[in-house]
Amino acid sequence: MLNIIHLNKFYDERGHLYVIDDLNKFLPKIKRFYFINFPLKNIKRGFHAHKDLSQIIFTIRGVLEIFIENQNYKKKIKLNTGEGILINKYTWREIESLESDSILGCLCTNSFDPNDYINSYKIFKSQL
Repeated sequence: MLNIIHLNKFYDERGHLYVIDDLNKFLPKIKRFYFINFPLKNIKRGFHAHKDLSQIIFTIRGVLEIFIENQNYKKKIKLNTGEGILINKYTWREIESLESDSILGCLCTNSFDPNDYINSYKIFKSQL
């Protein structure tokens, strides 16, 4: 099942605070965090799946459209600021910025390992 994660939001005159509480209900361990700045609208990234890694991708700023596919679903979802999605292993992802200056944040269960990537859609489909 595919669920959008809505970060808790707190606003006051000092700005906006977005929080994901109780991360272990989504990911049992987090070993890596990164973020990507999309300086322009319609920039596309991703185009891969992971053999072992699961991750939460969330929008820090802007709007992102994420195409995801695995053995259970094939879907495009739009993530606004403060929304995220859990992407488990063996899930293909393609990410597009729908606004300039969008920022994606990512929490990962594993450190970077180039051998964990499936970069060919054809190979990914053959392994489902």
